[in-house]
Amino acid sequence: MVAQPATPHDASAYLLPQDHVRGSAQAPVVLVVYADFQCPGCAVLAQVLARLQQEFGPQVAVVYRHFPLAADNDKALLAVQAAEAAAQQGAFWALHDALYTRQDEWADLSPDAFRAWLRTTAEELGLDADRLLREMDDPARVAQAQAAWEQGRAAGLAAVPVVFVNGRPYTGPPDYAGLRAVVALALLAQRQFASCPPWVIEPGRLYRLTLQTDRGPVVMALDSSEAPQAVNSLVFLAQQGWFDAMPVYRVEPGQAVYWGDPSGTGYGHAGYFFALELQPTMRYDAAGWVGLVNEGPDTNSSRFFITLGPRPAWDGRFTRVGRVVQGLDILQALPAWDGLQPGASGPPLVAQQAQVQALAEGAP
Repeated sequence: MVAQPATPHDASAYLLPQDHVRGSAQAPVVLVVYADFQCPGCAVLAQVLARLQQEFGPQVAVVYRHFPLAADNDKALLAVQAAEAAAQQGAFWALHDALYTRQDEWADLSPDAFRAWLRTTAEELGLDADRLLREMDDPARVAQAQAAWEQGRAAGLAAVPVVFVNGRPYTGPPDYAGLRAVVALALLAQRQFASCPPWVIEPGRLYRLTLQTDRGPVVMALDSSEAPQAVNSLVFLAQQGWFDAMPVYRVEPGQAVYWGDPSGTGYGHAGYFFALELQPTMRYDAAGWVGLVNEGPDTNSSRFFITLGPRPAWDGRFTRVGRVVQGLDILQALPAWDGLQPGASGPPLVAQQAQVQALAEGAP
């Protein structure tokens, strides 16, 4: 079999004519956001979305929809009117950003003082301030803001922010870690496989899997005599580029390093699963053993771990596929890491490219 081709995401089924889109609506991941400019939580989310778009680039688009909480925020409707007036000058996103990043400057102002703030801000953005103030009071803009409030209520929205990912509601926390994981997994879905791979190895042979990392090579000797299906899967994935540009997704110093999920979250997999291959000889009694992560019977896939010390509790529970023969020192020097809570400096180790070769019979 071959990888499913990554097809452009079609967001036309749920995009509306009045939507504001930052990025391409054909991006693999489209985030639709309902928000209120005067809502502090929405301001935080706006920074999260900006960070995600900076990190993932053209793979992520953001669609903004107004849901002004007019009963709670005295300038919610005015802010919508101003943003839509800015849109008439091709500057919706410029004012959107200013409203959120400088929310503390205007949120507590009176409506009249807010208009004065808008004049100054519009001038700073290079807009025609008189036109913006005039057009924000146009009956069409007033009606547009009121309709956004009413349409949101009719859709069952009660609060903001609300996020949809590729048309599906996101129910996790609207923070960077949570949304980044969902985005990364949605992108990974473009690369997953529909079924288990064909045989690409000769059962019984040894194979060498080399992960060229940003700290040097990590080389594993894979023994297909004990776990032919597992080794076949790893070799196939390496040949398909699955491990290229792949970060570790968890590091437990002195315990194990976890790899095999290109999303970096620890929730991604190859798209197929197969049975556990367990042998009495599969012990994890030293550093350097390589085994497949599983979550129960028939759940072997692409994720694997490398022990950094003895893990006797894992004996007989995880399919062992081989052992690290070079680069164990690289792994043992890594700091603790959890891909679900990524730090500003990024993952401590990334496999830039994978190479695999069959070894001659009896070769180390």
